[in-house]
Amino acid sequence: MKEREEKGRVRKPQVEGAFGNRKQKAEKKPREKKKGIQVPPAVPTPLFSDDGEIKLREAVLEFVCGVTSPLPDTGRPEFAFAGKSNVGKSTLLNTLVNRKALARTSSQPGKTQTINFYRINGALYFVDLPGYGYANASETAKAAWGKMIERYLHSSEQLKAVFLLVDIRHEPSENDRLMYDWIVRQGLHPIIIATKADKIKRSQLMKQLKQIRETLQCDAEIPVIPFSSEQAMGREEVFHTVHGMLS
Repeated sequence: MKEREEKGRVRKPQVEGAFGNRKQKAEKKPREKKKGIQVPPAVPTPLFSDDGEIKLREAVLEFVCGVTSPLPDTGRPEFAFAGKSNVGKSTLLNTLVNRKALARTSSQPGKTQTINFYRINGALYFVDLPGYGYANASETAKAAWGKMIERYLHSSEQLKAVFLLVDIRHEPSENDRLMYDWIVRQGLHPIIIATKADKIKRSQLMKQLKQIRETLQCDAEIPVIPFSSEQAMGREEVFHTVHGMLS
């Protein structure tokens, strides 16, 4: 009985895939080359409206430079932001441009290990320098970051000023004093930003600003701007300072 069924059964040809018995290997697509940061062309627009309000039309990360990366020739004014690793630099930059995560923040200090160029309104750049003084970093890493910061500050032809961030709650550290002195010796314009101003009582504000000025031995004409990301305190002062150096 089984023999009759097998004789009457029509055997279907064995087909594997759509191309016969042999399995066809999937063709490998050529890998696309990784593209750099893609940003729209710069269209310069003023920082302030006719009625004096801050007018931000653009804030975009355009260049990221590592230890061995060549520095870009932006062709536009640059304003650098420096400070120790837990001073709140990324939070300050996000507050300035009114964005939550343009500059990445982290609970782990020392997160910024590159020089990041943020194009603002197509007219200038905010340059985020690596934080210094991170205790858990290796000596090799500290030395590399230090050289990277020094190379930028020494070689940038577009640098107009350096905003040095210090924590208003504490006396400036030895690294803060060294950075301030180095900026002055290079003939650059330091502007001090005292961050985390919302963490102290208003009655303590002037006392802490005086301590910062005396510890850094700032000249009378050096601005010291109290700043709070929670209250947006100091945001307009920073932009007015930048605007004044553009004109």
